[in-house]
Amino acid sequence: MDTNSQTDISKVTSEQISTQPQHSELSPKRRLNWKRFFIGIIIVIIIEIFAVNAVKNDNRQTVTPPTPASKLTKPTADPTANWKTYTFSSWSSNLTLKYPPTFILDENLGGFTLANSKADFESYLQTAPDFNNQNAIIITGSISDLRYDIQKPSEKHTLWQFIQKDMNMEFSKGRLVDGNTQVPWQNANGGTASGQKNYLDNAPYEHIKIQGRTSARIKWKNVYYYYIPSASGKSYATFSVQPINSSLINIFNTILSTYTVTENKPPYTEK
Repeated sequence: MDTNSQTDISKVTSEQISTQPQHSELSPKRRLNWKRFFIGIIIVIIIEIFAVNAVKNDNRQTVTPPTPASKLTKPTADPTANWKTYTFSSWSSNLTLKYPPTFILDENLGGFTLANSKADFESYLQTAPDFNNQNAIIITGSISDLRYDIQKPSEKHTLWQFIQKDMNMEFSKGRLVDGNTQVPWQNANGGTASGQKNYLDNAPYEHIKIQGRTSARIKWKNVYYYYIPSASGKSYATFSVQPINSSLINIFNTILSTYTVTENKPPYTEK
């Protein structure tokens, strides 16, 4: 074999060897990153804690504990269920109310009178209006019908003019004025032989609400007086209660809550 042939063979062999695929060294196995591993576990635990708390909060909002039987609202009993019913009639108006069965009722003093006992009623007759037994209560009542006014239609007055005149006649001392003075109807109370007029000053009172209606109350000595217009404005009820410091005053308030007025047709055509 000649020298050229050997050279070719060596070139071929060299080229074959160089064209064969190069096998790189295998990379070593990856090492476990413990730091990332623990961080991942902690994140999972935190997510689970938030999820559990969210479920608990949702249950607290949706689940309502049962109300104890002792706290259940019971219907309020009617305190007047066994009370007596009484109707006072005056001309064409009727006043109806309820009162305790142990009270006594009297109709001999004009209007009607309620007392908690016969003994206290008899004591009241001897000492009124200075009756001041705090363990007792005396209630009087009546009703006034404006349709009983026999004046001419042009001279009729309003409901509150009637009430004011009634209060003035009862509680105002009055004073004499010149005969030429224009005196409002509710303040007038006749005159004198010398031509003067008797002027009743307006009795002071306080406005209060009774059964939703504006009413009047006057305190005189140890007595409260009430003037209560009817719903129609054609009549008004009057009540008194004493002593005002009675331990039974709540009974009077309950009696007031039961009263009603019925206005019948008068025996003539209303004005």
